[in-house]
Order: sequence, then structure tokens, then C-alpha cells
Amino acid sequence: MGGLINNKNIDIHTQDNFHRVYTVTPVHLPQANNTCSGDADTGCTLETITVTENLYETFDGFDTGFVPIAATEMRAKLLSRQKI
Repeated sequence: MGGLINNKNIDIHTQDNFHRVYTVTPVHLPQANNTCSGDADTGCTLETITVTENLYETFDGFDTGFVPIAATEMRAKLLSRQKI
């Protein structure tokens, strides 16, 4: 996501939350939480959260198998490389 990390003491944990990405209240935004102190020898963890919304077709009210029921589009909110 943010590039190659050569330090073995650094971990990245990412969660993907599924919400509507266009809602105003409550606001669901991607975020990053950093526990690094700046010292390269101590271990630290970068925790990130992304937001995804799956969109489905509504051609068939009943699940008859005629129309595919998989998501046709995934909208996502991610953090920029500069933020990571």
C-alpha cells in the first residue's frame, strides 16, 4: 500500500470495514494509527482502516439464478501513499 518496508521490526495491520461510502452521518473514513516512536530498532505497528461498499444489481427480486448475485462494483475509500 505504501511501498516496500525493509525493517523487520515494523508490522502493518489493515482492516476493511464494509459501510456505505456516500453517507454523511455517520461518517466512515479511512484512518491510520501509528505506534512508532521514531526509533528504528524498536518494534512498531501501523494499523490502517479502509472502507468498502459492495454494489449489487436489482434486476431480480427473487433469487432464481437467472441474474448473477455477485457484487458488480466495489467502491472504496483508501489513504494516500503520503499518509502511509
